[in-house]
Amino acid sequence: MVGGKLGTTKLTAHMKNPDGSESALDLPVEVRDPATPTCGASDTAQKTLGEATPSMNGAGALADASVASPKGAFVRTDFWKLPSFDAKISCGADLAGPLGGDTRSCPRP
Repeated sequence: MVGGKLGTTKLTAHMKNPDGSESALDLPVEVRDPATPTCGASDTAQKTLGEATPSMNGAGALADASVASPKGAFVRTDFWKLPSFDAKISCGADLAGPLGGDTRSCPRP
């Protein structure tokens, strides 16, 4: 796949099944800017997650980031019960960096 504009599109994969029939599957693709995302201290969000508030979103440049758990996970009575916990969404230079090589295309197999 080469070039394109930022946004979303889809690729359709066609496969032959062992019985000779064909299957098709649409694969969603999000085309993003190759520039490293930037954010600052004001983009940090913190919240205690639990039964009453099982999810949260980031702030500012991180508004599309989120963390969540099913509400029922906090009220279980068995080994798998999830205790309330402090969650934080913030910048991390070690988590986002420039992509290596040519980001305009994917190598062909």
